Amino acid sequence: MEKAIYHNIYDNLRKEILSEKYKKGEKIQSERKLMEKYGVSRTTIRQALFYLQQDGYIYKIQGKGNFVSSKLINQNLNKFYSFSNEVNKAGKTPTSVLISYKMQDCDSRLSEIFGINEGSKLYNIKRLRLIDGSPAMLEETFIPEYRFKNFPVDDLNNIQMYEIFKEKYNVSFSSAQERFKPIKAETKEDIKHLNIKKNDIVIEIVRKTYELNKVIEYTISHVKNDVFSYTVNLNL
Repeated sequence: MEKAIYHNIYDNLRKEILSEKYKKGEKIQSERKLMEKYGVSRTTIRQALFYLQQDGYIYKIQGKGNFVSSKLINQNLNKFYSFSNEVNKAGKTPTSVLISYKMQDCDSRLSEIFGINEGSKLYNIKRLRLIDGSPAMLEETFIPEYRFKNFPVDDLNNIQMYEIFKEKYNVSFSSAQERFKPIKAETKEDIKHLNIKKNDIVIEIVRKTYELNKVIEYTISHVKNDVFSYTVNLNL
């Protein structure tokens, strides 16, 4: 019975958030007011709020209360995807800002990742990715110069990187591997470009993209924790 009660409260609050009765960043009613509204215990209210937080609808600020999160973009991880395509599918506008671009020598770690000799040339591209003009993700991409000679970095302002790979370099993607990990934002770049505070949690995504059995792209992304939710289908 108690489980059904907090599920009902969860559903009611979720509907109010989705209908925008509560706006993004707005504080929802206090635990005490919710207790009075639904005639239940604080424990039951906290259960409902816990699951709303787990599902990304609200976030809690200690001593201040619970606030409505940005609407998350659900990302299905069962197939190859790109940032721009997923944001477009959600009805939002993706844009990118080029932060830096340089050629660098391949060190021992990157040599192992790409399977090329140390000292080989790599392009290093840092970009800020935005959704409807708001910072969402900071990414650093490495691609090997031997595969992407004279890479047209200026085209990244108007064309997706993967489109450049396919159209200019005839890349045939075979697979991609990603690793996800929550980390604390500690670098000045993260704090500045993502407009967050030191030690805020971001999601680090490390991607290796393959053409046949060769890594042709290695990207490290730091994503704000209120942008995406992730779905994986598990077959039995």
